[in-house]
Amino acid sequence: MKFSEQLQKQATPIMDAINAHPFVEGLAKGDLPKEALITYVQQDYLFLKKLREVWASALRMSKNDEQIRFFWGIIEVILDAECDAYDTFCEQAGVKMEDMKDAIPSPKAYLYEAHLDQAVLSGNFLYLLAAFAPTPWTYLEFTKHILNSDIDMTNNPYKPVLDFYMNEENYAGPTFKFIDELAETATKEELAEASQLFLKTCELEWQFWEQAYYQEDWKFKDVLEAARKEMA
Repeated sequence: MKFSEQLQKQATPIMDAINAHPFVEGLAKGDLPKEALITYVQQDYLFLKKLREVWASALRMSKNDEQIRFFWGIIEVILDAECDAYDTFCEQAGVKMEDMKDAIPSPKAYLYEAHLDQAVLSGNFLYLLAAFAPTPWTYLEFTKHILNSDIDMTNNPYKPVLDFYMNEENYAGPTFKFIDELAETATKEELAEASQLFLKTCELEWQFWEQAYYQEDWKFKDVLEAARKEMA
């Protein structure tokens, strides 16, 4: 069994929970609360800025031309393409994207960003890839789970979003390939740490849907907002 296959097998309980999450089920049924959509777009917009830093670090750590082209392509393409999904969510929520860009990262998004920072600061390319891989993989898996079900998607307003998420195969597949190549020369301890990073990211993906659906936020958000305005 390849190391990437082992990682995915270990993450099965978390992936099952993501598939069953009410936000994901709402995508499948075409029915999501306005507040959940707004929270998701706000937090994901901020989170993509962090991912851009992760991809830039991966570009610097890349070992060959194939990897360089791959991460350069992510930086160049996916950030702009993600706006298509945002537009759909904003349309369904009845809000404008330009009004969504001044949010503060939620506690769970903040934790997610710190988790990725830890992988980057390690300087270990396997760790960084293991921490990044669940981002495209979980999206791809829950999308396939929905589209392969018997749910009628004819009038589902989120069908274009799900079609867009199927493009994550272009990122999950190569990332797992690079992970397997690095795993061939990794120590037992490095593989164990990479496994932990991968699984923690999987849970943080679940937590991301959780905080969006239930609008989980800082207890003293008003204090944070006031201080930001004061220091501006």
